[in-house]
Amino acid sequence: MQRREGEAFESPFFAALSRGVTMLRGAVSHLRSMDGFAGPPYTANNYTASTRAALAEIEAGSGPVVERLLGRLFRAVEADQVAAVKKHFE
Repeated sequence: MQRREGEAFESPFFAALSRGVTMLRGAVSHLRSMDGFAGPPYTANNYTASTRAALAEIEAGSGPVVERLLGRLFRAVEADQVAAVKKHFE
């Protein structure tokens, strides 16, 4: 495929990524507990998430990819409120 001058090039290369964690029911955020507040316990037994990411998206910064894979889990136990975690979503 030929590209005209000034047009963006979109890489066709992508990765299929997934994350799974088992035996989570009742787990709390360790980072939140270090601040004196454990946050709510996780209520499901398992956590799974998957996403696709273009190479260009990964190279631009992992924040959006991390959000899609772990954001729901971090929000469930309020770990997304911890500064060390927040920086990965920026």
